[in-house]
Amino acid sequence: MAGAMIVTPFSIPNVSAMFKNKLASPSQQKNVSIIGSGITGLVLGAMLSRKGYKVTILESNPVFIGGHARSFSVEGIEFCAGPQFLWEFGKGDIGYRVLEFLNLESKISMVPLNNKAQNYYQVGNDSGMLLPTGISGFKNKMLKKFPDEEEAIEDFFEYFDSLFQASKHLEKEGLYMADYSDMRSSIALSGDVSFGAKLDVWKLAKKTLQETFDICELSKEAQKYLYSSGGVFAEPANELSIGVYVAAMGHIYTSAYVPRHGFKHMINALVGVIKAGGGDVLTNNKVIKAVVSAGSIIKLETESGNTFSNEYVISTLSPRLTCKLISQCDKDDFDYSPSNSLTSVFVGVKATKELLEKLKGRFNWWNAEGNNLDFANPDMLKPPVHLYAGSQTALKSSNIAEGTVIDLTIFAPGNFEQSRKTANRGKSIYNSFKERVIETVLKTTEQYLIPGLRENIVFTEIKTPWDIYQDLGVEKGNVYGRRLNPDSVLSAVKTINSVDNLTIANASVGLPGIATCFNTANIFFEELTGEKI
Repeated sequence: MAGAMIVTPFSIPNVSAMFKNKLASPSQQKNVSIIGSGITGLVLGAMLSRKGYKVTILESNPVFIGGHARSFSVEGIEFCAGPQFLWEFGKGDIGYRVLEFLNLESKISMVPLNNKAQNYYQVGNDSGMLLPTGISGFKNKMLKKFPDEEEAIEDFFEYFDSLFQASKHLEKEGLYMADYSDMRSSIALSGDVSFGAKLDVWKLAKKTLQETFDICELSKEAQKYLYSSGGVFAEPANELSIGVYVAAMGHIYTSAYVPRHGFKHMINALVGVIKAGGGDVLTNNKVIKAVVSAGSIIKLETESGNTFSNEYVISTLSPRLTCKLISQCDKDDFDYSPSNSLTSVFVGVKATKELLEKLKGRFNWWNAEGNNLDFANPDMLKPPVHLYAGSQTALKSSNIAEGTVIDLTIFAPGNFEQSRKTANRGKSIYNSFKERVIETVLKTTEQYLIPGLRENIVFTEIKTPWDIYQDLGVEKGNVYGRRLNPDSVLSAVKTINSVDNLTIANASVGLPGIATCFNTANIFFEELTGEKI
């Protein structure tokens, strides 16, 4: 993606202009190398393979593929290390259309979440709120819980609807990878966004979630519930972009799906398409150098001593990490800030009636007493201020026998520097640190979300931000690419324009978050090949 375009208020942004380079036809340009096996790269690689390109994916990890979406098993129980759901997989939606293009729509079956009890929100010791599918259901629950704030709540959800109209338009046009001036021009000329919604967008686009709360004059208690699932972004309300919040929450409530056979099956199916097209996915091949001649990458060199020639390169690494591979590139040119980090605790737990009531078909969110929580520098040894707890097994199955050992994944705020410095003190000290983090996360989860949890635990595993860095090499063990504040998400991230046959397809460039990966891959595919699906 090239730098920001100059767009007048009366011109329509040309999405293609954001992409400097395109792929020649497969007959002229066959070999495409993709650095990293993140899910966006896998989807894009599968689409290019289906088109006729020979795709080779080079993954640094010796075992796992899928990037943040990698899966692993403990005692026969499968966990996905990152995403717990995807969106836009209803018939006709972009995810479904990509699967159709890949002939995978029957093989990768997607299950919608429980429409009567999709999310459970709890703040502190409060009794909590069980939410059905749909934004209107969320609003009605808020009105019932806070009847004295009808006007403020109505105002908030009116703004929500306006911003969600705009976010869906930007997704359809691929403009969430553009600069705010391009987004604004496209929205202004769009027939998909009502006039009133456009006015709301101009008013709020550069606001944080907290600033929007304050404009609506919502009480502190109401704010806490509206923020609840927003904590998954690892940003407090006074830093989180209202646009990011709305785009994600709108999709979660209207089109959240999980793969029926798990994320590992989805990843393997995408790999199968690449291999069927004559390509491959090679683990233990960390790219350490991109050799550039006459403005093009002519080969990639890996740490294991392998070299790969190619006509085109797609990097799923961040722009700064991609730049480090090219001797002529100055990594100091990239000034975006990586997102904050999360810690993941993976639990094998015996299913009880009470546990299944908490987990079947729904996500569980807990916040401490506040919106503006510390995600930038939390002490991981102290009780977490935010939790998400869910089970892939329980999300997609209603027939789980009591006593069955199922997966439970709990996300909490993480601290890259704290985990890095502790790891550097030695293995035994680091393992002790991780055991203490597990205990404090489990204790808080049991206290507020799942009573009696610890007495039914069979095993536990943990991934700290340092572990994520070790597994994936991502900057500061982050989970969303760049920061999710308004300044960051409304600015197009600079990429490497001096190389003619390179595209960077990474969350720092696109919209952060794995749930958008199919749409992001489709945008890159269309712009690189000129083919719409």
